Amino acid sequence: MVVAAIKNDDKKVVDFIAKNKYPFQVLYDDQKDPETGEVLAAKYGVQGIPAKFIIDKEGNIRYFLTGSTPNVDYIKLEMRELIEAAKKPHKG
Repeated sequence: MVVAAIKNDDKKVVDFIAKNKYPFQVLYDDQKDPETGEVLAAKYGVQGIPAKFIIDKEGNIRYFLTGSTPNVDYIKLEMRELIEAAKKPHKG
């Protein structure tokens, strides 16, 4: 499960994620695909921040959301529910 984040202040981001105990991995927009060298944000078509992706174990993007809310509990709930939904077999 991946969330793309802008990399402007690593320590603030790391501290924020740790404080809120996010149950997902955060990738920065300047990280590169180890095989292609392509910036991950471009690879996934990110055009706004924050961009949230739920990727299943086969590597398929199951959910893609942009935007956010200051309500951290809502973000965690939303992400947990989408992660659980992505664990179910994909029909389509």
